[in-house]
Amino acid sequence: METTIEKVEGALAITPALHAIEDGIESTTRELQRITADARELQLANNRYTDEANGLTVIGQADFELAGRRVVELRAKEKEILERIKPLKGAAKSLHTATCDLEKEALKLVSAKDIFQKKADDYTAEQLQRQREEEVRLKEEARKERERQIAAAKKRLETLRGKGLAVEEQIAAIKKELEEDPAMSEIEAVTLEAELKALEMSLEGTHEKIAEQAERIEEVAFTPPPVAAPAIPQMKGASVKVKWVAEVIDPLALIKEIAAGRAPISAVKAFDLTKLGNLAKDGLKYNGISYKEEVSSRFTK
Repeated sequence: METTIEKVEGALAITPALHAIEDGIESTTRELQRITADARELQLANNRYTDEANGLTVIGQADFELAGRRVVELRAKEKEILERIKPLKGAAKSLHTATCDLEKEALKLVSAKDIFQKKADDYTAEQLQRQREEEVRLKEEARKERERQIAAAKKRLETLRGKGLAVEEQIAAIKKELEEDPAMSEIEAVTLEAELKALEMSLEGTHEKIAEQAERIEEVAFTPPPVAAPAIPQMKGASVKVKWVAEVIDPLALIKEIAAGRAPISAVKAFDLTKLGNLAKDGLKYNGISYKEEVSSRFTK
């Protein structure tokens, strides 16, 4: 079975034939240039012969013989011109045939190109999937770490509250921990700061705000930084394009999605698969549709 490389090498073997065609074109072009120059001279001669013919009146033997000589001269010139043109016409025809054959051979490169393209696209799709899996793993790790920090913050508060200290003493203890523990997590710091603010408000008599601070202690408003997997390495001149291709496999299920208000009514305009694919790319997928991700790579010079 012919391999991809063999296909490419076979197609690239057309180079000598291409050079031969180029040489033939160059030779034919030079001959055409010479004939063109001769044709300009012939045109001038033709004008002279035409003027002479139009001005000739055959009224005697001498005029008759002149006309005869001109016919013989011009017939010979006509034969000479046609004999020079005939091989050029044949060469041009041969060049055309050879060029068409060369074109057929060159198109064999297309099948090899498609094989390379598919393998590059498959690799890119695999890398994208690995990237997504890595993002899921990193997000899960971040979630667990956040839960650990929240538990540590609550434990720290419980420890402080369990000492039975007066409000002023609790305030001082919290300030000391905030100042002296550089390893404290952000969640622990936010939690202690919220507790400190609530204690200070209790001293000031701002009781209506204490409940709000207590609630903040229980549910710390902390958003972990965005988690992203390392980007896929790219070669110079290559880019990755991802699109979602939608195919309606259960029209009734899709209509139910539309009826429930979960899918846009515009999606059923002759089942706008492009729109459905674009929505899937944004994370909006509906029942009744199968989704397939198509990945393509683009290569430039």
